[in-house]
Amino acid sequence: MRYLNNDKGIALITVLIMSVIALSLTAALLNFMLLGTKKSGARKSYETASEAADAAVDISAQLISNRGNLSIAGLNINNAVCACNDDALNSDNLPNTCFCNKICDSKYTNGEVAFNWLNCTVASQINFTIDPTDVNSYDMLFQLGTSPNQFNTYLKIVDTVQGNSSAATVVLRGTGAVASSSGIAIPVSNPYIYRIEILALRVNGAVTAATDNTTERSRVSMLYAY
Repeated sequence: MRYLNNDKGIALITVLIMSVIALSLTAALLNFMLLGTKKSGARKSYETASEAADAAVDISAQLISNRGNLSIAGLNINNAVCACNDDALNSDNLPNTCFCNKICDSKYTNGEVAFNWLNCTVASQINFTIDPTDVNSYDMLFQLGTSPNQFNTYLKIVDTVQGNSSAATVVLRGTGAVASSSGIAIPVSNPYIYRIEILALRVNGAVTAATDNTTERSRVSMLYAY
């Protein structure tokens, strides 16, 4: 019997195998780099939208502490101050609107039995959802930046729990007849609690295109004690 002793072609096979391994590693590296680039871009888009939402959080605090009045350059907002008057009455707010109801009055009383936001007559004014295409589903719109880097931020008060720290003209304690503070009962401070929903999203093209580029958006739930 004759045995063949010929190793011709081994080098070619070895080169082919090494080429396949090198190409596989190169493809994996390129795919890894591509995924990293996409992830970085998505992170950057989210961070930008998140910054816009954080700006809306600061604006919301000013809005509530000023009882609905804002005078911030560049926002083109000139809301009337909500004069809450007697905090126990939900009918004497000036102006007596849904927005001022939310600023001045608890949403419910008597264990969430009595609904106090009487001027909020549309379902989308009361629920927790913000729909940029429905003007009743948010209380205020801020436009931050300019196109093509403009963000629309939507603010909505969805719940208010009344306390005794209101800015209304209600006297919470009396004064003594003499300089001494004896006999004056100081009530425990219970702040007003507001729950606010915020939506920030980038607008492409016309400023009215509120639903454009829906991937660049950020939602924030804010609890504010005043």
